[in-house]
Amino acid sequence: MFDILMDTTSACQLRCVMCPQSLPRQSSCADVMDERTIRRVAEQVLPHAASLALSCMAEPMMNPHFSLLLELLEGSGLTATSMVTNGMYMPDPIVERIIRARIEMVTFSLDSPVAEEYEAIRVGARLPRVISTIRRLREKRDQAGSVWPVIKINCVLMHRNIRSLPQLVELAAELGAGVIDLRHVLPFDGLDTQRQSLIDDPELAHHYMDLAQAKADELGVVLNAAPRFHAAKTRGVKAEVKHRIKRIVLGHYALPRCSQPWKQLVIHPNGELYPCTNWIYDPSSAGPQLFCPPVNEVTTSPREYCLGNLRDQSFEDIFNGQTWRRLREEMMGRHPLKEVCQHCNMRLSQGGQLYDPESERVNYARRWGNAHAAAQLETKDLSD
Repeated sequence: MFDILMDTTSACQLRCVMCPQSLPRQSSCADVMDERTIRRVAEQVLPHAASLALSCMAEPMMNPHFSLLLELLEGSGLTATSMVTNGMYMPDPIVERIIRARIEMVTFSLDSPVAEEYEAIRVGARLPRVISTIRRLREKRDQAGSVWPVIKINCVLMHRNIRSLPQLVELAAELGAGVIDLRHVLPFDGLDTQRQSLIDDPELAHHYMDLAQAKADELGVVLNAAPRFHAAKTRGVKAEVKHRIKRIVLGHYALPRCSQPWKQLVIHPNGELYPCTNWIYDPSSAGPQLFCPPVNEVTTSPREYCLGNLRDQSFEDIFNGQTWRRLREEMMGRHPLKEVCQHCNMRLSQGGQLYDPESERVNYARRWGNAHAAAQLETKDLSD
């Protein structure tokens, strides 16, 4: 059984300041998963799904066939389902299908309760419309006598919205959102988000995160806090030696600890399948792109990790195909993997064990963010 993440489109009507959707595109045409491929996913892949995320890097409502996918889910028996949306467009028929399909969680990207802040981050969005969408979903869910979906809010923390975080918790409670996920802004190559990173002002970040946590405890909202910046402190000498040894060992041997080729499956809107979330669909290039590249340059083409394409191959043929079989053999052997796996952030940071990539956003910010701030942090006398 697989944890499946998929995008049925590469399109989004917004141009958020921290998202690759804002980058200039080589192609003006968005990829949209057609009706035939959606049916093939439902018929051939979903029977093997332990969980299903219906959107990752794009806006699912931009696919005109998205309601078909929801319809096919109604009789699938799969309950561990979720989706992420910006909430700008969700007509009543879609809302009703979401409820009938028993989507377990619907996450809305909402970074501030202040319209000026939110709309400066989510360029093209309108806060009153998003709030109206969340309220309609909650009302129709309650009218149907259902507890699903749980409503969750995603918030990307940065300088421009950190001070309004406690007020966002209040808004979430008012809207019936039981969960808020916080994450630090992640600088992507080509996006000028470094100055918005809170890495250079951890005291400010922690102060308002503490206030938000207190407010969440008071109102009964679950706050999944972003990692604290001091979680990535400089190690002591002994810990640093152990860490370096671990990186050397894992960099040269494929320890049979990564379960991605057996556990996870990523489906891109063009029908391509990939074995993990290291590769995302990059709308600026209309193809796969390495999510967080390693420090050393990787020459491996993303296409080498493509397991197959559901548009012209069956899932059974893809699963038993040469690429997927070779990857599983490499994972179980003691031979160097391809470059991307050798430098995989998930693998190297946890001794080969899988973990939630969100916990490493601080490390990514140090590596790719504000160089001056990172240098300042490195001079501090901190230990584990």
